[in-house]
Amino acid sequence: MGIEETKEVHLMCPTCRARVTFQVPTYVFHGRENGIATIQVQSDVCAHQFLLMVDQNYSVRGTEKVDFEVTLEPQRQDIVDLNFGDVLFRFKSYATACLLHAVIFNYPIQIVTSARDQPNLYQQLKTLFTSILPPEWQKCVEITQISTRDFQKLPQSQKDVLIVDTEGIIINMPWKEEKIQFEKNLLSAITGYHNVKIQLDTIRVGVEELFDFMQAAADLVRGKNSIFDTEMDDFIDAKGPVKKGRGFLSYLLKLFDRRLLDDPSLCKKVRLKTIDSMLKSLWF
Repeated sequence: MGIEETKEVHLMCPTCRARVTFQVPTYVFHGRENGIATIQVQSDVCAHQFLLMVDQNYSVRGTEKVDFEVTLEPQRQDIVDLNFGDVLFRFKSYATACLLHAVIFNYPIQIVTSARDQPNLYQQLKTLFTSILPPEWQKCVEITQISTRDFQKLPQSQKDVLIVDTEGIIINMPWKEEKIQFEKNLLSAITGYHNVKIQLDTIRVGVEELFDFMQAAADLVRGKNSIFDTEMDDFIDAKGPVKKGRGFLSYLLKLFDRRLLDDPSLCKKVRLKTIDSMLKSLWF
């Protein structure tokens, strides 16, 4: 964590219940009256990895087992372009999945850097993450960089921005309790590939299939006055980018909302069959 001021928190490993002490940098709560930072911890006591959720009072709000871990060799230091091995090595698995989620859903990203980080890190990240999107969606990737010192001078942090530091600490997450399983699956798919081009192509193809499916699902909805969630679930199961896609519908609707801004009626057309049936029973 460098020379930054920290606060000590005490917790138990969610896997083996070993007692663990962790130093949380105080700047992560700068300008925030409330909020929770999410940190992927590598315990020195038991060697387990887990997510730590801590609030602005440095109280532990929860721990969670890391349900996936991707390890790739980082690049040599003399190579300019970043690859996913570099990003995973620097930000760890969970924060990398969050970065990928933010890019897919068009959330702005702010990287909080230390003195040892490259001054153009944000440009390298933008180049990498822009390259995984289909061409027609590449213009809107927004990634900025701010030093820890300058971050602490801001009046308050932005709520609609994914803010992450280069230790992989999620300082601000602009979405609520959304699953990022699709992004985890994409990153898990590149495990074992040492060729950086194959890593990149695997991620790119997965994202391209997702956006193609989004367009196909949007065309299905546009052709109807309304559509039940059960029919959408069946469509996801038949043609979606995930197997057994029950639960993927909320992810897809959020994608409609964040990406298909010219057609705000799409989400409104999808009706919950259980609620619709309940309403009918009240009238008949």
